[in-house]
Amino acid sequence: MSKKTLAQICVANGISRDVLDAAKTAGVNVWNAEELAQHLGKRRHRVAKDAKLTVAPDVPDDDMPEDPHEAIRRIESDIRRTQDHNDVKILADKLKALLVGVKIREEMGDLIPVGQVREAATRVCSAARSELLKLAADSAPKLEGLPAAKIQAILRADISDILTRLSDETGNLYD
Repeated sequence: MSKKTLAQICVANGISRDVLDAAKTAGVNVWNAEELAQHLGKRRHRVAKDAKLTVAPDVPDDDMPEDPHEAIRRIESDIRRTQDHNDVKILADKLKALLVGVKIREEMGDLIPVGQVREAATRVCSAARSELLKLAADSAPKLEGLPAAKIQAILRADISDILTRLSDETGNLYD
């Protein structure tokens, strides 16, 4: 019985000569079919160069939503529905690319984390509340006994000062 050639072993296992050489370098006896099969079973799966998605995406790429979080949700849905390993790898790579895009948009300031928005809104509302309470407390002694025209002018000046301070606080939110 004649021994198989290395080329025949490659064809029988569906691998390239480089993969076979890497197995030999790793200490695998390539002439032993069981040992080679065990080694090849541990190899990391690669997506074929000509692989195409076999699962139909929820939405074609042309109609992907502007919101990256919605696009990510749809790709996750496609990953759950697929049965083919190549499809999972392709969609996972697409998902990683979208996540990188989201991080870039966050760094550029196009996307602001929800916690940061809540914190900023709380800070502005708290400042507005304190300014209005201060206006009510400070106005009574200043306005006591004045005619209506004077009261109106003083209130207008105080309210203008408050609005200026609140505007400055709002302007500093995302700096």
